[in-house]
Amino acid sequence: MRRNVVTAVEQMTGLEVVEVNIHVGDLHLPSDDDGEGTDTGRVQ
Repeated sequence: MRRNVVTAVEQMTGLEVVEVNIHVGDLHLPSDDDGEGTDTGRVQ
């Protein structure tokens, strides 16, 4: 993920990225699906 962010920003701006800080606030795994269809507020 970090590499993709660095590459995208460098291509969009033409600048060299020297540091990227990434904070993951939530992680959804397909194995977490229980099939009940409850609304978790996640964007789909």
